[in-house]
Amino acid sequence: MWSFSAILKQFWRLITNPTSDQKAILGDARPFLIMLTALLGIVSVIVIREAPELFSPGRLLLFTPLMVLHLSLHWLSPFAAASKKWRIPHLILQGGLAFCVSLLAQSPALALAAFCALIGETLGMIGTTRLGWIAVIVYLGLMPLSYWLIGGQTMLNNWLSPTISTSIILIVFMVLFNRQVKTSQRAQALAGKLETANRQLAAYAAQVEDLTLAAERQRMARELHDTLAQGVAGLVLQLEAVKAHLASGRGDRGAAIIDQALKRARSTLADSRAAIDDLRSAPSNLLESIREKIERFKQATGIPCELDLSLDENYTIPNGADEHTLRVLSEALVNITRHAQAAQVWVQFAVHDDQLVLEIRDNGQGFDPETATRSGHYGLLGMRERARLAGGTLTIQSHMGRGTHIKLLIPTSSEGTSS
Repeated sequence: MWSFSAILKQFWRLITNPTSDQKAILGDARPFLIMLTALLGIVSVIVIREAPELFSPGRLLLFTPLMVLHLSLHWLSPFAAASKKWRIPHLILQGGLAFCVSLLAQSPALALAAFCALIGETLGMIGTTRLGWIAVIVYLGLMPLSYWLIGGQTMLNNWLSPTISTSIILIVFMVLFNRQVKTSQRAQALAGKLETANRQLAAYAAQVEDLTLAAERQRMARELHDTLAQGVAGLVLQLEAVKAHLASGRGDRGAAIIDQALKRARSTLADSRAAIDDLRSAPSNLLESIREKIERFKQATGIPCELDLSLDENYTIPNGADEHTLRVLSEALVNITRHAQAAQVWVQFAVHDDQLVLEIRDNGQGFDPETATRSGHYGLLGMRERARLAGGTLTIQSHMGRGTHIKLLIPTSSEGTSS
């Protein structure tokens, strides 16, 4: 069993050098508890000095350990407040100790200081809960009772008025203080959540950057596949044919194929440069870019192309939709040039039912969209991917010998795009 000196040592250590766990539990209450301890200690010393006749050796021997225990329990109040099991016993024991030391000292001043300290501590540690208010009411009842027991009705009358005014001020102050503490705690909790959210946003930003890089790689693959890949593959086939003709002594036929290969190489180089230029810059004006692309198509292929732009020049295109629209048109015209063998092309770009509508039709030989998609045709895959990135849909209707109809629909609301 601990001695009285051991309790004093532990109490002093808790005040002067608490452990990390004790600091975490004490929190912001430590300055308040230091002030409370100093106040009650000073009042006790003043009471003993002003009325030494009341403190016989036996009474002083009883008063001192009770007062030390009372102060020690004040320092344990944060620990009791953190445990529902010990709250009520702690409040009862503290109220009893305050009542006992007040009667032993025969001092209304000590009673006022002790019970006001308990009221402030209770509202500060437990808050304005039902238990907290019950404890405050009990303490407010014990104060006048201690006055009456110390000095009868006269003492009660003399100390009742300062007690009421002091208690009201203290209660109002502690209620406001408690609200401020709760507001501060909520602000700290919100700051913690915001910090967590910022870390998550940073992580998401890194993921988005990775996805953007992956999407950009896919985009470059889509743009360059039908220029470099197919062009070089054609050159390889032509060079193999030249090799075979030269080996068979058919030099004239080989020379003709070399001329074709040179023409194809120049065309592939031009297409590659155009694709790289498209990758480097986004369209500054979509309608003007569409007109220029149609004109280049007609000049390069000689195929008539009717253009219908049923759209106001000042119409605001959703963010990112302009680039995806132009790329889909470019891919469709490239496919017509290489595969369709069309005699006529129709292009329409308009707004219907809150949707941007791009339609490309030709009267060429047509193809099977399902077969082309399964065979890994990057052009069709690229157009579908761009429609998805723009938040829209792409439909391809084509039949052998009856031409092809490509239709791109993009919502005009900004929520529909995700470039």
